[in-house]
Amino acid sequence: MDLVLEEIKTFNKGLEPIGQPYWATSKEKRDSGLQRAGSVVVAFPTEAQANRAIKNRLLIAGISAKVVKYHTISSTAQCTRCAGYGHLDSICKKEPKCLLCGEGHVTENHFCSILIQEPWVIARDSNNRKYRSIIHSSYYQILPNYGTLRPRTLFYIARELQASLASNSPSDPDCLIIDLSLGALKMQLINFYNAVHPEDPNSILTILREDILPTTLLDSTLLLGDFNTHYPWWDPL
Repeated sequence: MDLVLEEIKTFNKGLEPIGQPYWATSKEKRDSGLQRAGSVVVAFPTEAQANRAIKNRLLIAGISAKVVKYHTISSTAQCTRCAGYGHLDSICKKEPKCLLCGEGHVTENHFCSILIQEPWVIARDSNNRKYRSIIHSSYYQILPNYGTLRPRTLFYIARELQASLASNSPSDPDCLIIDLSLGALKMQLINFYNAVHPEDPNSILTILREDILPTTLLDSTLLLGDFNTHYPWWDPL
């Protein structure tokens, strides 16, 4: 390792490494014959020198070596990409695995609930009184049950969550309110589709404003939907 120090000082102007460099991998792994390349940890006296080494790389034994910031990683630290331990997601090259459901996608792409307006639906019986949409193994569906009128709101709910139709959900194909829970965590989701002018007394926006929102809502309530309206401050005519 003394040679590494001398090479850095001699061929990398302005850099003065301190301390004793050491291998990032164990001796057993280096001697196993399976390791094709290795990393050496080097310390610099200032952050400016370290950043310069990262930016410009280091010339060591005639090789331009890539330099990255060293992170001390606990063996219990869990990677958010593959769900493994002892490494960071930023350097992980393994296949992704969701921490929530175990499927082959990164956790940030796990959707607990999906709200859709004007969904594609088909009738489940000959009387057109029950509908469903595209089936997905990770989700179950909640749709309005309103006679023969085609529902224009739909929830996809992840199977690990508990969801039920809220007591204040109206009997309307264009509005659906559910209570969602995961353990002690509870929230309410409102999904609506506005098909007509917002000033129409029968529009879902009017019903929402005058009948639904004044009722008792949970502390955590999320309102989402397709408003089909134009706010006057947006490109006013």
